[in-house]
Amino acid sequence: MLTLGGIQLRGFFSIQTEAVKNLPILQHSDDINIKRNMLQALQMFDAYMTLTGLHPHTMCLDDYAGYRGFLHKVLKLTEDDTKFFTWQLLQDFVIAGFLEEKQANLALSMSQAECNEKYQEREPTKCRFLHYQSLFQTSDPNGFVHVDFASIMHLLSEESFDYLGRLLTEYLTPLPTARAEIDAPLIIAIAQGLLYDHPGVDFGEIHLNANKSADFFGSVRTVAEWRMHNAGFFRGDVAENWKYLSAVLMNFFVANNICCLNKAGRRMLAPY
Repeated sequence: MLTLGGIQLRGFFSIQTEAVKNLPILQHSDDINIKRNMLQALQMFDAYMTLTGLHPHTMCLDDYAGYRGFLHKVLKLTEDDTKFFTWQLLQDFVIAGFLEEKQANLALSMSQAECNEKYQEREPTKCRFLHYQSLFQTSDPNGFVHVDFASIMHLLSEESFDYLGRLLTEYLTPLPTARAEIDAPLIIAIAQGLLYDHPGVDFGEIHLNANKSADFFGSVRTVAEWRMHNAGFFRGDVAENWKYLSAVLMNFFVANNICCLNKAGRRMLAPY
């Protein structure tokens, strides 16, 4: 699922930052809310162009209508909000001389269904969505962590990816960046094991009973030990690695009812 927060973390790609600073409404308006809304409209517009490969200097009426479709279909904004942000954007484009007022009015007068179709016709590139969906905020000021989904993308349906993304957002946001950078790859590695064990099952539908959870914890522990020893690490390093792995198993996978605990499971999660 793509969010405004994910877009803001990535920053501008298709629009030059200098061009944003020079827009009339951001230069001359004293209203903080107007400036904030305009900046959000620009950030979402930049993401729309990045995902579709459009260029601002060659955009036509249907491309602007497609932006409204993007806001509705991808960011899940209401029809009223899609019109508001599109109007905010196009109004300043008219003032800056980038767009004729007639074109702006036509883009705003189209039905939402038409705009949704125009967005689909722009053929958004699915692989580019990861550009925005792989960054997650942490508790540090301006902190974020990059989550590498490459190893499991082929195992995830769109619904599974959205579900995992929501769980990661809830889990990583309260953590300091240093801890999030440790936990995030461990979560992905464990999720990969679960998905391999349950081919064709959506990630959100995986719920192991207590006995299967204990077996899974045991296999995670065994694989982790084997990899650490083969890489030349010592027992103390193995114990430290398991401390983080067991915490992730408890605080992410058990906490989200993907796994559950019995006495055998607790023994498996115990420190060395």
